[in-house]
Amino acid sequence: MTLELAAGHSLPGEQGLSVLANGVRCDRRALPKLPATERVSLPIQARAGWNEIEIVYDAVVPAAPRVETALLGFRTRARDTVTPAVRFDSLRLVDSR
Repeated sequence: MTLELAAGHSLPGEQGLSVLANGVRCDRRALPKLPATERVSLPIQARAGWNEIEIVYDAVVPAAPRVETALLGFRTRARDTVTPAVRFDSLRLVDSR
């Protein structure tokens, strides 16, 4: 299999990502700042059945807070979340046989 992706980031600093397939690191890339993107094709050692693809980011920043409404008329704050500020223009697995 081949993992094809095109991505960039909007963090104020640097952003990189690592791709792991079935627990094994396949590659690590530094992403360009948006609007630029980088296109990458990575060979993935696929196995029979389910395969796990994990993307791990070098940096995350706090996301804008959200407000959730559990009951009409009451508002509660959602948990603090973080974002890697990465935009994927494409992300797909391709059979490379």
